Amino acid sequence: MKPDWKTAPVWANWLAMDDNGIWFWFEQIPHISKKKPIWISINGEYTFAGRFETVTEKWKESLEKLPEVNNV
Repeated sequence: MKPDWKTAPVWANWLAMDDNGIWFWFEQIPHISKKKPIWISINGEYTFAGRFETVTEKWKESLEKLPEVNNV
């Protein structure tokens, strides 16, 4: 289970999970570190979003952009 966008900080635009199952909110688009199996962002804020998974091989597929809100 991943964090709910309703709980994201107001500045968060991206969500991603590291290989250890820990999720992070990112202001700027993160990329995978060349040294460790984690997502990193050089610019902008980032913060812990929760631990909702166990170690998984699919962590590289976890990057998600803030969903667009349809104001109808």
